[in-house]
Amino acid sequence: MKAGLAVGPASLPVFRLHGSILPRPGNPSSVISMLSRPRMSCARWAIVVRLFWPLGLVGLPSPDPAFAQGRYQPQGAAERLFEEGLSSWREGDGLRAKGDEAAALAAYEAAASAFESAIAADPDYVDAYLKLGLMAYTLGQERASERAIVLLERAAARLPAELALQFWLGNNLMRVGRGVAALAPLQRAATETDAFPEANLVLGTFHYKADAFDHALPFLERYALSRPKDVGARGTLGNAYFKLERYQQAIIEFEAVRKDSPDNIQVLINLGICHHQLGDYARAVVLLEEALVKEPDRESVVFNLAQSYFKWGKYEPAIKHLRTVVALKPQGFNGHYFLGSALLEAGRSTEALAPLTEAQRLKPTVAIAAYKMGLIHLRSGALDQAERALEQASSNAPKDPWIKHAQGTVARRRNKLDVALALHLAAVEAAPDKARLHAGLAVTLHLMGKTSEAETAASRALTLVPSGSVADSEALSYVVEVAALVLTASAKVLLENDQLQEGTTRLERVVELKGGTPDALSNLALALMAQGKVDAALALSARALLAAPQASAVQRAHARVLLAKGAFADARPLAERALSNPETASVTGVQTSAMVGLAAGAQLLGGDGQAAVKTLEQSRKTVGDERRLARLRATAHLAVAATAMRTPEGEGAAESLKAALRDDSALEPLLRSRLNYLSLIAALRRGDAASANVHLSRVGDAKALALALGASPTAGHLEVLTAITHLLSRREDKAVTALSELRGARKIGSPEARILRRAYERLADRAFQAGAYVDALKALRGASALGRDPVVDHNLLVLEQRGVKKIRAGAQFRSLTGSVNEAWFNLGVVLEAQGRQGEAYAAFIRYDELGGPYTARARELIETKTRIFGFNR
Repeated sequence: MKAGLAVGPASLPVFRLHGSILPRPGNPSSVISMLSRPRMSCARWAIVVRLFWPLGLVGLPSPDPAFAQGRYQPQGAAERLFEEGLSSWREGDGLRAKGDEAAALAAYEAAASAFESAIAADPDYVDAYLKLGLMAYTLGQERASERAIVLLERAAARLPAELALQFWLGNNLMRVGRGVAALAPLQRAATETDAFPEANLVLGTFHYKADAFDHALPFLERYALSRPKDVGARGTLGNAYFKLERYQQAIIEFEAVRKDSPDNIQVLINLGICHHQLGDYARAVVLLEEALVKEPDRESVVFNLAQSYFKWGKYEPAIKHLRTVVALKPQGFNGHYFLGSALLEAGRSTEALAPLTEAQRLKPTVAIAAYKMGLIHLRSGALDQAERALEQASSNAPKDPWIKHAQGTVARRRNKLDVALALHLAAVEAAPDKARLHAGLAVTLHLMGKTSEAETAASRALTLVPSGSVADSEALSYVVEVAALVLTASAKVLLENDQLQEGTTRLERVVELKGGTPDALSNLALALMAQGKVDAALALSARALLAAPQASAVQRAHARVLLAKGAFADARPLAERALSNPETASVTGVQTSAMVGLAAGAQLLGGDGQAAVKTLEQSRKTVGDERRLARLRATAHLAVAATAMRTPEGEGAAESLKAALRDDSALEPLLRSRLNYLSLIAALRRGDAASANVHLSRVGDAKALALALGASPTAGHLEVLTAITHLLSRREDKAVTALSELRGARKIGSPEARILRRAYERLADRAFQAGAYVDALKALRGASALGRDPVVDHNLLVLEQRGVKKIRAGAQFRSLTGSVNEAWFNLGVVLEAQGRQGEAYAAFIRYDELGGPYTARARELIETKTRIFGFNR
C-alpha cells in the first residue's frame, strides 16, 4: 500500500476581520448647530450626535446654562458674557451654513473669548466651562481644544466633584491625541456616575484602536447595556469579541446590527466569518452567499466565501470563487495559493500547479506554496520535481515537520529507506503530537522490515488522531489505512511462522479499525481457517462476500474456506470467477490475460466502453499483448466511438476510431466493416476528405454496408455517403451523378435534396468563377428546382440579367435585400443603369454598412457619386 501524504503547515492567514461597521461621521457644523440650543434635552443631544460621530464622543449631555448646577445664579457680568458666547456660537453656525467659513471662524473665536471672559468673571461658572469644552471639541480644531484643555484642567482641579468637567476634559484630550492623559478623567466620568455612558464608548474605542481588546471590552459592554439600540457601538463590541476569539458573543452583537441594518454587507461578512471560526461552515456559506448577491465583485466577500466552502470540504464551489478572487486581485498571494490548495484537495493536481507556482513567485520566501507543489509532484510520481520543490520549501522553513515528512516520502519512493527513516524521525521529533507524521514513520519502518517498531509507530498515530473537521476525518482515514497495512503485514509474518494466535489477534484489531470491511474480514477468516476454526471462518468469509460479491480477494478467500469445509461444488465456480477477476487486494492474486479479458468484456457488455479501454490499456505491461486482447481492445474502442458519435459533437470519436484501426486486423469481418463505416462517418463529420475516400472504398457495396450496419440500410444511404464524400473532395459533378437517380433527391426538403442542391450550388459557383455562365445558370436552375433559397434566387437573377440591354431586375433585387447583402449592391447597379443616381447611392451605402466581398467596389462608386453629384452620407 502506498503511504498517503500529509496536509502541510497552516501558517497563512485565512480570514480578514474588517473594520468598524459604524456609519461615517456627518457634517460637524450641523452637530454644533444642534448642540448650541441651550434648552435641548440631554437625551436628545446624545442620540443626535451619536449618529454623526460614531467613533468619537461628541454630543454628550451637559447641563443647561444658568440654572443647571443648582448652586447659585452666576454673577450678572458672567451670565451676560455667557449669553454673548452662545449668541456668537449660533452666529458662527449660521455663517458656516451659508458657506462663509472665515466669518464663521471669527464668530466661533468671539464665542470662545466670551466663554473665557465669563469664566474669568466667575471661576465657578461650570456651564461656561462645559460650553467651551463642547464647542472646542465639535469644531475639531486642535488649537481650540488645547485652549479649552487649559481651562478645563483648572476647573477640574478647582471643582473635582463636577464629573461633567472630567468628561469634557477627557474628550478634548482625546481630540488632540493625548489619549493616555484622557484616560483618568474619562474613567472617573464612566465609573462614578451613570450620567455619561458615552465615556465608556470613548474609552472602549481608544483601547480597541490600540489593539488592547481585553481592556476595551468592559467599557464597550457597559456602553452597550446603557445604549442597546446603538448598533454602531455594538458592531465595535462585536469586533472586540471577534479579536478575542469569543465568536458566539460576537455573533449576538453582529445580529443586533443586522436587525437594525439588514442591508449592511459588512455585518454579513463578519457574521459569516464568526460562524466559520466556530466550524459552522454551512451557516457561514449562507451568510456570505447573501453578501455576494449584494456585492458580487467585493474581493473580501468572495475570498471568505471560498474559504468557508474549502473548510467545509466542498472544493468545487471553493475553486469557482477562488478563481474570481484571482481575477479581482491578480497580484494577491492568498488567492493563488488557496486556489491551488482547493484544486489539490479536489484531486485536480495538474491544474493546481499553475496557481501554486504563481503564489510562489509572488512570495518566494513563503514555504507553503513550494511544499504543496512538492506534494503534487510526489503524488504524480515525478520524484525529481518533487524533490526540487521540497528543497525550495525547506530552504525557507528548514525545521518544518511536514516538509521533512514529505521529503522522507520522496526518499522512501526512491527506496532510500535509511534517508527516509532519518527524515521521518526528525518530523516526529519536531511535532510529536501529529498523527500523520507517526503514520508516515510507520510505513517506512514497515518497508524496512522493522515490524515491531512499525506497529509501535502506527499505534501511536492512532492515539493522536483528532476528530471534528474534514481534515481530521482525512487524517483518521490515512492513519487507519496505515495501521491496517502494518498490522496485516505483521500478522502475515506471524502466521507464516505458525504463530497463529498472535497473527489472528492483529487481524481482529484490523477488523475493529476498519469497521469490518470485506478485505479485513477475509484475512481474518483465513487466519481462523489456519487454526482449524472452519465454521467461524466460513461465517466471516460469507459475510465479506455478501458485502463485496465482486471483489476478487474476497471471492478467493471464500473459495478457500469452502474448500477447507469440503464444499467443492460451491467452491469451483467461485474460484473460477475469482481467477478471472482483475482486482488486486490485500490477499495475493495473480492477474492473467483471462482475468483482464473477462473484466473488460463485462465492462464492454455493460455499456462502459471507456472502462474496458482503460482496463485493456493498463494490462499491456502486466499481461502482454495477446491477439484476443487486441481484438477486445479494438472492439472496446469501436464501442466508445459509436457512443461518442451519437452526440452532436462526437467528441473523442476520432481518437477511439484511430485506436481501433491500429488493431483492426484482429477484428472479425463484421466488426471490421462496422469500423470502416463509422470511420467514414467520422471523417465526413470532421471534413477529412482523404480519410473519407479511404474508408468509403473499404465499406464497399450495399451488401457490405448492410453487414456493417447489421441490417439492410435505408435506400440510397450508400449513395448519400458517396455524394457527401465527393462534395468534400470537390467532385461536385460526381456528387450530382450519385444522387440524381435517387427518388428522395427530388423530394423538396429531404436530406438527399439538400445535399444535391448543395452540389448544384457548388457547381454553379465554380462555373461562375471560370466564366462559364451558361453552365452556372444551368446548375443554379437545378438547385432552384429543389426548393427556393434567397441566395440561389439572387445568384440566378444575376446570371439571368447578364447580356440583357435594359435591366429590369430592380424589384426582384429589392425583394431579396432582407436575406442577401449583395442584393443591395446589385440593386444599386440596376438603379444606376436606370438613371436613379440618388437611390443607387443609397443602395451602395447600405451595402457598405453591411459589408461583403464587393465593399471596396461599392466605396469607389460612393466616392464617385459624391464627387459628381454632391451626395453626402
